[in-house]
Amino acid sequence: MIISKLLEGGGFEVYLSECRRFDRKGFGGNVKSFENWERGIRNAAERGEEFWGVFYRDEVIAYGVAKSYDEIVDLVTWKCNYEKYKNFYPAYGLVYKMTEYYLQKNGVKYLNDGNRSFSEHSHVQDFLVNKFGYRKAFTELNVCFKWWLKLVIILIIPFEKCIKNKVVLSFIRMYKWSR
Repeated sequence: MIISKLLEGGGFEVYLSECRRFDRKGFGGNVKSFENWERGIRNAAERGEEFWGVFYRDEVIAYGVAKSYDEIVDLVTWKCNYEKYKNFYPAYGLVYKMTEYYLQKNGVKYLNDGNRSFSEHSHVQDFLVNKFGYRKAFTELNVCFKWWLKLVIILIIPFEKCIKNKVVLSFIRMYKWSR
C-alpha cells in the first residue's frame, strides 16, 4: 500500500477509532497527534515495514503493518475502524489477504502476531486461532517482581474476583502464569 494513501485517506481516523475502542475497554493509551502518528508511519516505512490497507470508496477503513525477516513475518499491528465499518468485517479481509500473501505466495514459514496480552483486552490470538487456523506456540514465562510487589500480589490474589482494575489483574495473571 502506498503510504500517501494511508496518510491522506483516513488512516489516522482508523487509528483514533481503535484508540477509542480500547479506551472503552479500560486500555486507553496515549493518543498521538496526527504529526506523531504520521512520523511513526514514515519511520516504519523507512525500516522496511510493509503496509496493507482495506478501502471502501477510496477511504481507508483498516490497515496493517508487517515486518519480514528470513522465514518469519511479524504482523506488527492492524487497526480497523469498527465504529463506522463493523459490519464490513475489515479485520477478516485484511488478515486473510496478508496470510494468503505471505504463506501461500511468498512461502514464508511463520506468521507471528506477537505475545498474548496479559490483559487479554483484544482477544486477537483467539481470533487468529478460531478464524484462520493459526496455532499457539507456548514458551516459558520468567517474571521477577520486586519483593514488596510480589507480596502485594500474593496478598490480593484471594480477592481477585472483586478487583476491577485491569492493570492489577494483569499483574495477578503474570504472577500466576509464571509459577
